[in-house]
Amino acid sequence: MLTASNTSKTYRARHYKSYSAADLAKAVRLVQSGRQSLRKTSAQYKIPVGTLSNKCKNKYSGLVGHPTVFNNTEEQEFVKYVQAVGEWGFPFDYTDLRLLAKTYLSKCGRTVPQFKNNLPSVDWARKFVKRNKESLVHRRCQNIKRARAKVSQSQFTQYFSNLEKVLTNPDGSKVPPSHIFNYDETNLSDDPGTKKCLFF
Repeated sequence: MLTASNTSKTYRARHYKSYSAADLAKAVRLVQSGRQSLRKTSAQYKIPVGTLSNKCKNKYSGLVGHPTVFNNTEEQEFVKYVQAVGEWGFPFDYTDLRLLAKTYLSKCGRTVPQFKNNLPSVDWARKFVKRNKESLVHRRCQNIKRARAKVSQSQFTQYFSNLEKVLTNPDGSKVPPSHIFNYDETNLSDDPGTKKCLFF
């Protein structure tokens, strides 16, 4: 009579790789050079025959997972844009980054089904920063401290004195108003709280 113990099967979890990337590279070179057979090298480095064979034939060498919406060149252009705007004193947050991507897609005439209304999700923005962590970091920023923002009357006077010099040509004539560009305070906030932005 058979008992349960000797009729039941033992199911084991998937066996994950026990070899390093360096060993895999050595094994591939060894096989490709013809100095050793595939099976012998597989046993030596404890790499499955199928895996080693695929690597030697350069099969399945792409990145694992769903491909990114934007290629590496496009993402690097996004990074440069974010860095440039940050240098101008207006760091991007996740919403700005998502809108940048949406604007780019609109100008290219592209529609991405997984983006609602062609606007990337917050999760996309997080993963974008993670992929480009060498160039960007998402951290908290805050308004300048009151002591740093404090300006005296003499500093105001000096500012307008310098401004008058700047707006005066070498011949003594004044710079025409049409040649003066004014930057408004659209992006200035009176909220004393903090928010997270992208920095580099």
